[in-house]
Amino acid sequence: LTSDLFWKTQDDVEAAKATMYSSMATAMNSNFFNWGEIRGNNWGSNEANGITQDQLRTHDIPNTHSTTRWTDLYATVNRANLIIKYVPKMTVPDKDAIAQAYTMRALAYFWLTRVWGDVPIFTEAIEEYDVTTCLKERRPQSEVLELIEKDLETAEEYFPDFNAIATRPLDRTYLN
Repeated sequence: LTSDLFWKTQDDVEAAKATMYSSMATAMNSNFFNWGEIRGNNWGSNEANGITQDQLRTHDIPNTHSTTRWTDLYATVNRANLIIKYVPKMTVPDKDAIAQAYTMRALAYFWLTRVWGDVPIFTEAIEEYDVTTCLKERRPQSEVLELIEKDLETAEEYFPDFNAIATRPLDRTYLN
């Protein structure tokens, strides 16, 4: 599908959100444990480790190690960027989807900078390969943290007001 045929219906938005969440789930499947617990010295040498966990624990990590790939996190970033680009242009923009996209982009960048420190920043959707847009230098961690904070503030603007939701009468028609 091309972008002029997509981004027309709420089903398109739901599909885009599903792919964004799927890429984050793929990135975090084993890496949540590997990037967090093992690297944080919460896993001792007495524990039953596999070779990959031992490499992480001892900081002897070859560049072929599964935890050295950031591609799934950047897939999440790009899918969030697509939502941020196209959903506001829809006839009825889904503000909640926009809020979720900013939140997921912030979460992906949190993990990117937590694991790698300085990382490239992409805030525009990449829809076709072009070396001038796809290859970027690493930006200082402080810039990445600023982006995360800005994205979370923007997400907060799009999320519905919790008090308005909490005080709204409960729809009980589904109980009948």
